[in-house]
Amino acid sequence: MQQPTIAEQRAAVQIQSRFRAEVEYIERYVRLLRAKSTIHDRQIADINAVLSRVQIPPLPMREYERIGKPYSPEEIQTLFKAFRAVDPEIYQTILGHEQRLDDVPSFGLGSPAVPYLDRLNEWVGYFMERLSDDPENYDTEAAIRNATREAEEADQELDEEDRIPPDALRSLMTLAVEHAEHAKVRERIDEMVYVRHQFDEIEVLARMATPNAEIDVLRQGFILLMTAFDAAVTDLARVKFRERFFEFVRACGRSEKVTLEEIGEAGSFEVFRDRVIDEQVRRRYVKDLIGLLHSLGVASDVSQDDHVRLIELVLRRNLHVHNRGVVDDRYLEVDPSSGNPKYNLYNLKKGDAAVIDDAYFNDALERSARFVDAIAAW
Repeated sequence: MQQPTIAEQRAAVQIQSRFRAEVEYIERYVRLLRAKSTIHDRQIADINAVLSRVQIPPLPMREYERIGKPYSPEEIQTLFKAFRAVDPEIYQTILGHEQRLDDVPSFGLGSPAVPYLDRLNEWVGYFMERLSDDPENYDTEAAIRNATREAEEADQELDEEDRIPPDALRSLMTLAVEHAEHAKVRERIDEMVYVRHQFDEIEVLARMATPNAEIDVLRQGFILLMTAFDAAVTDLARVKFRERFFEFVRACGRSEKVTLEEIGEAGSFEVFRDRVIDEQVRRRYVKDLIGLLHSLGVASDVSQDDHVRLIELVLRRNLHVHNRGVVDDRYLEVDPSSGNPKYNLYNLKKGDAAVIDDAYFNDALERSARFVDAIAAW
């Protein structure tokens, strides 16, 4: 066997390190999205606070003993049903509020409050904290009286020329109330738009946590993992076949014919070797490369079916990429000698969903990493 060069050793280590880094980010990606895809009871309570503000019936809250626990499929469906029930009412309420925004309050540029408009924002904030969303006239008048009294008491500490005259103060308070009421309408619209966005977000989050859904976090993480695994196995195979070229050609070249002219055109053994390796690797799927590497002695597990389990991972990835995760005839490939499926280790049937759960995903992480390490060390 030809001894690997320093460059080849470095290449193998770089590919191995690249795969480890990719696996780490995939794990972190899955953890992050799973944390994000959790529906919290606090979210529903916050939404209900907004709905209560505009007199829309609240969403159903869970019983005390269920608070803090993951939402069950039944609870999620109940929640979604409530979303669909209240959403039209929220939309109509938004439209009604938007019509109220057409009545934009003036700044009273002809009023005696004009010299004191620099204080308007302060009093708008004051009234927003103290007025209800739909105050009665007597509530507004009471708020203006209280504000006027507080302003006059504060003005006592100022010089005579810095105090606001009573007519200007009354005008300023009236302007502030009008702007506060308008701002509260905008605030309610913003909250209701936020609630509708929350409905969309919660539905997507729930879908992310639904096994075998198109955006199921574990399913997407598994597809990413197997894509990285495919690239690592292919790249490492090229490197290792350069080191063990004659072992490689003996294993895969029984039916291959190479003419002297082709060898001569290469110009050197290295160029000829790389052409052969590139052609042979490109025509093989990762499933075939795993089988070839196994036949050459690469193993990452003491069990005899290690390569079979690796191939099952690849076939399951293919199901999720090409067949929405549903078992097909390719997955159930039969061994001609026994008549049994070669890689169906989980006794799945045609049409079954090949679900990616926690146990399967974690096994895929560990098994793929061990095999990449085994190729790099081979």
